[in-house]
Amino acid sequence: MKSTSKRSLKPDIDGKKLGKNPFIEHLVVPVNKLALKDQYTVEKVKLDDGSMEKIYLPAFSSAESDEMTRVYTCSANRKDLSVLSARAKELYMFLLYNIDYNEDWVWLNRAMYMKENKVSAPNTFITARNELVTAGVISITVKKDVFNINPKYFFKGNRISKFGNQVKEK
Repeated sequence: MKSTSKRSLKPDIDGKKLGKNPFIEHLVVPVNKLALKDQYTVEKVKLDDGSMEKIYLPAFSSAESDEMTRVYTCSANRKDLSVLSARAKELYMFLLYNIDYNEDWVWLNRAMYMKENKVSAPNTFITARNELVTAGVISITVKKDVFNINPKYFFKGNRISKFGNQVKEK
């Protein structure tokens, strides 16, 4: 039997024609102002005698101050994670929010996870955890409720500086 379904292709979308995004109006992006090392802006200042003088002021940049975890979105990763059960995906999402900066492990606060996700049976947690282990997203360590994370899928920090020996140019 022939399949009659066709692969859906992303349509050509002009974002300007979609209308106003209702989430942007009240969005606040908190930032920290950072001085850029060895970079300056030049301003001209008029002196009392009418002459002009250049002054050099430190250059600044802004960086988001909210914590973030990067999710690496290549299609192979998407396909790996798409087959997870709903509970395993909830646990994965919980891990994204609870990993510490520049660490390749995460402590999973089981009680918090179960409360926030309305999980009452420990076996539900264990099944989701085992599914993430089988999928290669996390691995079990010698410490209870501490797991190695697979930075192929997500990481909070800089993978280049953390895993310098693993860097490979494309």
